[in-house]
Amino acid sequence: GVAATPVPDMSGIPAWMVQQLEFPYTAGLEFVSALGGGLGGDYSAVNDAFTDRPPASTEQVIHPEKYRTDERPMQVAAPDPAAALGAGWKQVESTPLGEAMIRITLDALGSSADTAQAAAGWGGDRLVVASGPGGGFALAWRLKWDTSRDADEFSAAYRSVSVPFASRLVQPSNDEVLVMQASSQDVLDAVVRAESRP
Repeated sequence: GVAATPVPDMSGIPAWMVQQLEFPYTAGLEFVSALGGGLGGDYSAVNDAFTDRPPASTEQVIHPEKYRTDERPMQVAAPDPAAALGAGWKQVESTPLGEAMIRITLDALGSSADTAQAAAGWGGDRLVVASGPGGGFALAWRLKWDTSRDADEFSAAYRSVSVPFASRLVQPSNDEVLVMQASSQDVLDAVVRAESRP
């Protein structure tokens, strides 16, 4: 059976990658159990989650009550660091991360905060990465939070990390956070000027 399957050796694999690989199994099991799919339970809600209404976000998996009430991710306007930087710059990635990856990212960056608490209250996000001349890069990550307290908790957790390149966090509104990182201070300053405008 499954219990007899040997656990693979994970030594040498970064902790953030192990967390990302484990998430579907650990959080998924808790999610299924919360829907009533424990041993001898009623699996109809679990079956519905697989066939009719899969979770819309990792937030819904972590917090099954948000799945039950169908709290959907907020739409977040994509930042555009390539446009801010002009010729020679192009967008190479645009994606939401979600609550689970926010926690994993804060852990990987060495946040001194309770990262599960700092990631809770996630409403939606969009991370955009641009590349440019000479190996330059710029990242802009816009996050919406359920409340201003949630935004403040994330901001405090992010401010406790050590990022090995130019980085800035701003809060354009009470429930929104914008994280920007870049390959140099000049690139970061240009992105901050463009993305921080109302």
